[in-house]
Amino acid sequence: MQKTVVIAALLLITYVSTAQIPPTPQPASLQPNAQIGTMQTVKYPPQYANTFGGGQANLNPQTLHQQDVQRYNQQQAILAEAENTFKQTEIQYDLPDNSHLPATQLFRQAFAAVDSMLNGQQDVSLKKAIFETENAWHGGTLNYDLFCSDIANMVGIIESAIQQEGYTLSNDVAKK
Repeated sequence: MQKTVVIAALLLITYVSTAQIPPTPQPASLQPNAQIGTMQTVKYPPQYANTFGGGQANLNPQTLHQQDVQRYNQQQAILAEAENTFKQTEIQYDLPDNSHLPATQLFRQAFAAVDSMLNGQQDVSLKKAIFETENAWHGGTLNYDLFCSDIANMVGIIESAIQQEGYTLSNDVAKK
């Protein structure tokens, strides 16, 4: 046992003594691979090469402005061409005509009912809108009276659960 402890201690001491100490951190720089404390030469675009750093400009401001306007107009032309290339004027789908199927008529009726609610021709009723859609999905086999009674039963169950938890229906927690 002692021999194992001694060997483990020697290995630990050897590992710690050979560990590398990290180099001293250097200040950050915005230049890639910049050496702090050395002179960096900045390269400007050719048209601005002599305008920075106190040198004399080869181009007058009017010429520089004209070049900027020309470059802007070229970029706008490229953008307009790209927009026209990718703009689709019309999408056409080649979908089959299923108007002969009975379910199609049910969905059209459901759409018409919801549309008339949204246009103000009928009173808005979420219950009726859901029933119309579900009835179309189930092939017209649902009964509205049974649908309403199922919802009333669910409301009763929820109200009972609220009361069992000790809340009243006027409580803000129960309303959520």
